[in-house]
Amino acid sequence: MRTAVVTCYYNNLYGTKFGGREGRNEHYKRSFESLLKMTDADFFVFCEPSTSSELKEIVEKHPENNIKLIEYDLNNFYMQDLFEKYKDYNFALTSTRCQELQYTKSLWMKMIVEDDDSYDYYFWIDMGLSYSGLIPNKHLIGYSDERPEYYNSDLFNNQMLSGLIKFTGDKVFIINIANAEDYFYNNYIEGVDYGTDDKSYHTIGGMFGGKKDNVLWFHEMFEKTAREVITTKQNTYDEEMIFNVVFKRNEDKFASMEFDLWLHDDNEGSHRPGEDKMESWARARRFYQIFVHLMN
Repeated sequence: MRTAVVTCYYNNLYGTKFGGREGRNEHYKRSFESLLKMTDADFFVFCEPSTSSELKEIVEKHPENNIKLIEYDLNNFYMQDLFEKYKDYNFALTSTRCQELQYTKSLWMKMIVEDDDSYDYYFWIDMGLSYSGLIPNKHLIGYSDERPEYYNSDLFNNQMLSGLIKFTGDKVFIINIANAEDYFYNNYIEGVDYGTDDKSYHTIGGMFGGKKDNVLWFHEMFEKTAREVITTKQNTYDEEMIFNVVFKRNEDKFASMEFDLWLHDDNEGSHRPGEDKMESWARARRFYQIFVHLMN
């Protein structure tokens, strides 16, 4: 079974027309090294030309992995025509999210399929998923109170990858997060036809994929839907809001896993809800438990 994992490394985007998180370069690189425990997959990493040398150091440290670096300039964004009309670039200067990068994920997946269609599965995995904000101490390798390890997790390995492939099957793998009950997420666009009134969950963009034909289908639907929504609403939206429209209109095409909270047992204290919500939070499915489930 040949598997391609596609991801990207972009930093220094905060304060630019793109928008993006500050100070994440070490986070992304160390988390990426944790993902490399999936040695059964080949990795394709898109990056801005000025940072490829940083990633080459990681490639040289991990000869057990097949890693291909692909330089890609976000200034060549394929929906630039619409973004110039409708994106709020002033807001982007202080935004922690880069919509150009978000929208290009599925295009990068398509590019890899078109360059080499010999893989059985193609998955997008955000480079920064392996860190203590999403994963509890018990799944951080080498963690201790004296010497905490924030990025290296035992949840990213070949066993998890095998479970992901099995769960995905002939559909598109996607992850959804709860909007309902005592949770505070609700990324829906008013006035857009979702094909359903169910708003209990919405899609996230951190991990998705499947067989080549499904990956190509997903990008086609994403671009078509993004252009429709942006033109109709005269505004640009974060990836999950567009992903969610595609998912809701075509649920039979997806193999979906759901969770309720990003927070886990070791970090929810700083965000703990009132007593009236404690019981609900205790029952909540946490994001990291998706990877635990895939390993079993």
